[in-house]
Amino acid sequence: MYRFIETLRIEDKKVFNLKAHNQRLNKTIRHFSPRSPEINLGEHITADLVQRTKCHIVYSDQVLSVSYQPYHPRPVHSLQLIECDAIDYAYKYEDRDLLLSLYGQRGQCDDILIVKNGVITDTSIANIVVYDGTQWYTPAHPLLRGTQRELLLHQGLLTEREITPAELFSYRKLCTLNAMLDFEEMEFEISDQTIKRP
Repeated sequence: MYRFIETLRIEDKKVFNLKAHNQRLNKTIRHFSPRSPEINLGEHITADLVQRTKCHIVYSDQVLSVSYQPYHPRPVHSLQLIECDAIDYAYKYEDRDLLLSLYGQRGQCDDILIVKNGVITDTSIANIVVYDGTQWYTPAHPLLRGTQRELLLHQGLLTEREITPAELFSYRKLCTLNAMLDFEEMEFEISDQTIKRP
């Protein structure tokens, strides 16, 4: 069976969005191993940590490993647009070779922004949202439906929308989202200097 990962944020002795991570893990297991019993991630995690910590879980039809490390955000202030129609990351696979290969094409930028089938998707490690001066939007077809993205959609703070590379430049700001970051923690102005075209 394939190996998958979940990355959870622990801070001030709290596991963030545990229910959503648990649901995604068990949905993945049901898809690839329908007869396997459900897993309760809470039984595998030590939450007694104060500093923002990255909890990294590797699993197949069972939890294979759990590790912890202090989290230091990787600053992202520029993105290289990269086209790749072949990429499929609907499940959070441990094998990230294609993503790492695409990341290697970022040039002088901090990360990549992947274009699949003509529309914007995700960076190599995060979902994105864009701001038009009034409202935040997130691409309708992300590579991975991240737990933080889904939470913000459920709260009504984001709206899904197809965004082409050309349309991207009509927005004012871009913010990256993942399980380790607060909303609007990692954002920058959109311009030809911050978003590099292929």
